[in-house]
Order: sequence, then structure tokens, then C-alpha cells
Amino acid sequence: MYLPPPDVTLPAVMLTLQTSSAFSLASVLLAVAPGPDNIFVLTQSALYGRLSGLVVMFGLCTGLLVHTTAVAFGVAVIFQASTLAFILLKTIGGTLGEWLNRSARAQRIMNLATETLLVGIALKLITAKR
Repeated sequence: MYLPPPDVTLPAVMLTLQTSSAFSLASVLLAVAPGPDNIFVLTQSALYGRLSGLVVMFGLCTGLLVHTTAVAFGVAVIFQASTLAFILLKTIGGTLGEWLNRSARAQRIMNLATETLLVGIALKLITAKR
């Protein structure tokens, strides 16, 4: 990844309507693509009903829009312009990931949580009236 020297100022870039539209469309498509958040929405829907699932979905989408907007307006530039911020982000993320991979206790907790979640979904689906 290219990091400019500290004395180089980055040019201000104005997004065109076409670029903003394409970015927004891609963000929406990625937001609705299946992923781990879908399991959460399905679980909440199965446990607490359709309205709860919709509320969770709107909350997740709102969060995605906020984060996507922050990135679009330059939060990523901080990590490009600041070597220290990039190194801290990389170090903290890498350290946390390595710890989760090495820690037998963390693995057991994550596996137990996932198993409980999936068994709960299965039981709810089996006992649901249609």
C-alpha cells in the first residue's frame, strides 16, 4: 500500500454524481448480500417475530450506511495519510485476530455461541406453526 511522505498534501477530490451513485449502488448490493448479519436477523425473527427481524434489519442497514458514508467522506484517508494510525489499526486487528485463533478458551466460547445459536434456530423452525 502506498503511503505518501508526511510533507505531501493529498489533493481534495470531489466525487461526481456518477461515482457517488455507483458507490452507493455497490454498497447497497453488498449490504443485502448474504452474510453473518443474516444469521442474526433470522435468529431475531425466529425468536421474537417478524417485526423484531425488521427492526434489526433496519438497524444493521443504518449502521452500514453510516460506516459507508464515513469511508466515502475520507475516514480511509486518515489511514492513508497517517502511518501511525495505519500501524495501530493493523497491529490491534492482527493481535486480536491472532489471539482469537490461538486461544483455546476463545475458540470454545465462539464455538459454543455458534452451536447454541444454530440449535436455537433449528428448534424454533421445527416448532414453529405454519
